[in-house]
Amino acid sequence: MIRTIKGIFLSLQSAANAVRMKLAIRFSKTSLTVRLIALVKRWSLRLALTTLAAGLSLQLGSLAHASSIQQRAISEVAGQAALIFVGVVVDKQVKAQANGTHTLVTFSIDEIIKGDYKRDSLVLDFAGGEMGDQSQVISGLVYPESGESGIYFVESLDQLLVNPLLGWSQGHFKLKEGKVYSNELKPVVDLQPFAPKAQANQLSEGFANGIELGGEQDIAMDKELFIQSLRVLVK
Repeated sequence: MIRTIKGIFLSLQSAANAVRMKLAIRFSKTSLTVRLIALVKRWSLRLALTTLAAGLSLQLGSLAHASSIQQRAISEVAGQAALIFVGVVVDKQVKAQANGTHTLVTFSIDEIIKGDYKRDSLVLDFAGGEMGDQSQVISGLVYPESGESGIYFVESLDQLLVNPLLGWSQGHFKLKEGKVYSNELKPVVDLQPFAPKAQANQLSEGFANGIELGGEQDIAMDKELFIQSLRVLVK
């Protein structure tokens, strides 16, 4: 009788131990799941904050850069440019990238004024652009438009810049019916190759020293004469 009771007790004890083990395993799994969920949330939050910080950094940096473009003489713009070319905008796409919205502009190159570039087309990457909810507007940045013909001063072919055109509007000229205009379509009436350099802290006025802009009634400078004057600067 005693052996029977003892056996029953041992059986009950064994069953209780099994139940405790199952509960411990379940608790362990539940605890691990809770910890994993918390970890994922924590890393997701960090990733979101990092992405937001990067976006804000690009926007603030872009805006700061846009408001502090240095005034240059046209001789400096021509001398410091890695590439100067005459071309036409054949494609323009706005894309969302990891570091923000970018506008990719493809040019068909008609003539190289300065630089060693052998291809007949070139893609320039501009920061910002309009793309639905992800639009990013950068003050002072004028994007070349589809179908636009112009003369472009490229600052670098290797660096990723907010605006790849040197001096922003100072290195962006539009062509219309063989005449030269600023990027705001004001007629360029004269180019003075040896105009004095700007003071060190002088901010951009929208066009380089040595470039004279006229009014609506003035006749813009001929493209070939403008290019000839540029070639004098880059010799």
